[in-house]
Amino acid sequence: MNNIFRYLFAFTCWLLFIPLGQAQTTSDLATKYANAKQLITAKKFSLAMAELQPVIAANQATYSPGAMYLYAVAATQNQKYAEANQKLTLLKNAYPDWANKADALFLEATVAFEQKDYDRALTLTESIESKDLADEVTAMKYHYLSQLTEKATWQNLVSRHENDKMLGQWYADKLVGGWYTAADKGTLEALIKKFKLDKNKYLPENQENLKKTSFNVAVLFPFPQNEAEIKARKNQFVTDLYGGMLLAQDSLAKQQIQLNLFTYDAPADTNKVKATLQLPEMHNMDLIVGPVYKSASKIISRFAQQNSINSINPLSDDLYLVKNNLHLYLFESSITTRAKQSAAYAIQNFPLKTALIIAENKEEDTTFANAYKREFERLGGKITQYKKFNPKTTSGATLLANVDLKALGHILLLSNTPSVAVFTLSNLAQTEATTPLITYPSWLNVNQISLSQFNNREIYFIYPKFIDNTQPGPQQFRRKYATRFNVPPTVYAYSGFEMLYYFGQVLQKYGSRFNGGLQNEGPVSGVLFQGIGYAGAQDNQYVPLIKMQDLQLTVVNPIFR
Repeated sequence: MNNIFRYLFAFTCWLLFIPLGQAQTTSDLATKYANAKQLITAKKFSLAMAELQPVIAANQATYSPGAMYLYAVAATQNQKYAEANQKLTLLKNAYPDWANKADALFLEATVAFEQKDYDRALTLTESIESKDLADEVTAMKYHYLSQLTEKATWQNLVSRHENDKMLGQWYADKLVGGWYTAADKGTLEALIKKFKLDKNKYLPENQENLKKTSFNVAVLFPFPQNEAEIKARKNQFVTDLYGGMLLAQDSLAKQQIQLNLFTYDAPADTNKVKATLQLPEMHNMDLIVGPVYKSASKIISRFAQQNSINSINPLSDDLYLVKNNLHLYLFESSITTRAKQSAAYAIQNFPLKTALIIAENKEEDTTFANAYKREFERLGGKITQYKKFNPKTTSGATLLANVDLKALGHILLLSNTPSVAVFTLSNLAQTEATTPLITYPSWLNVNQISLSQFNNREIYFIYPKFIDNTQPGPQQFRRKYATRFNVPPTVYAYSGFEMLYYFGQVLQKYGSRFNGGLQNEGPVSGVLFQGIGYAGAQDNQYVPLIKMQDLQLTVVNPIFR
């Protein structure tokens, strides 16, 4: 949950209206309450709960209801959902007219979702009357319901919450995306009528138009606009990306899957992107690839949502870009997914369930580290220490000082700084420690380190773009790309091919409304990359981990289909 500070802010604003004299007569309670808020901000949730107990027990109208609420916030963060529910129920019964009861209902719904009590959670969201929370309620429903993949559960929820338009349209999308059977005809027609959905897109007799062998794909990239820009190799990554897509188009055509690619210039200027999306032909697209710049994320999100057209971001690893919109996907795995999958591998494969986390203080590294810590602890592991450092002021030689490596389960070291890699490998060699180390693949390119220093050691690289050049797929692609474009392929060319080839097959299998079908698609081996699969998520859920064995980079968590 990311609502702690909103919870604290909401109640702090309410406290501003407490009469001064009343606050002075309850100074002890006020002190404990203030301490608890600071503890929650510092994520010391158990201590905050203990601090709030006497404030709740005082049954004092000024502070007790807020204390009950904040206790529930802390308990929820500690995954003590029964305690959170108990305090929220007490709050409702003891102070039914509390000024912030909408926030309490929101929190109670969050707890219900966390407990997978979807029916109760939706009932609670329906009782939240505050318009200020409308966007947050919608975001919460998207977050939790997107994890729900059982058709029977969806059927039950739709029947019990028949006036929930978001739920009804979402289920209709799932039906036409792959769940539809003849038995669903009455349900789908009722949803179309009740929520005024587009009959041309949702009626069963029109679904054959969505499952076809020829699809229109809009490509919104910042293409070079003149000969001078081409010669200057401006945005060369776009040229490479699109080159890979063209080869995928050829390969799919040999499988009787016809993709018609329509290119549009989509620079960082959002006005131009907006103008492109307003073109009449955009409404006839089966898929949109791009835009690639973050500045256009809100524009494409709105268009995809309003027109029920899926869009793929081919390059970003920022999960925020697809938040709250099931028509948006990342081709890449997100930073959060990479962290979670790496933590799951460590739990499953390393004997000792303890870890030391060392991360540079860059946003990408700390985001990864925080997600790793949460997942590793959720799975039962223990983080013995979490260090953040600035490589400009902290020497890599000191990072493992005073660390008993032989007693440690493994190390997660998140740094692309070459000197950090050099000092870390030197330290491991000097201590003769066999402690597993998980890190970035950039270490493989550090000139001061020979590949033999990685060989047959417990060093694992988080390597989403790993390509095994000994395999026939990459070898054939390189030959075809070089023949057609007279240059060797870059990683962008590989990405362009793999992305379009995968989603071209998805389009053939499920049609343009492939959202429901994609939920059940587990990871499969790629033609070039090691794998891709979504399994109900909106970013690639497969993250290859690599280690050096007999001087060959080897995938330790391969896909066998």
